[in-house]
Amino acid sequence: MAYPYSCAGALNLITNYTANYAIWKFFADGFTLNANTYWLANEDHTAIGQIINALDSINNCTYFNSYSEAPFNTYNALYYYMVNCTGADEFDMDSLLSAMVTASPDQLQYFIGLVDAYRQSLWNKPFNKEYFAALARGFETWE
Repeated sequence: MAYPYSCAGALNLITNYTANYAIWKFFADGFTLNANTYWLANEDHTAIGQIINALDSINNCTYFNSYSEAPFNTYNALYYYMVNCTGADEFDMDSLLSAMVTASPDQLQYFIGLVDAYRQSLWNKPFNKEYFAALARGFETWE
């Protein structure tokens, strides 16, 4: 099936492949569980057959994760969609500062909470003097 070379076409292809991936992943999980059950019941050949089925299902998962379909043979649909359809602007310090200045009090509180949580998670970690000294030296050029 050919999908239109557009954002909608790419998104349809991604959606279809994601659904197929989920189905094959479900099968792989089931075969793996069956293999374990048969193995514990000393039914080795049946367990090995279930492992082969699980590997085949995993192979199908990989296919649906990586295959491109016309007109996305040159560029994978996910890549095409991320590059051409997300509309994301460049993220730099100016955009971060603008977002902080225009943020609501709730957004600021959430952001500060995240920063504080990250800081707390590092509190008892070993301190790398050389790394942080080199990082600080990078700011010596400010005038």
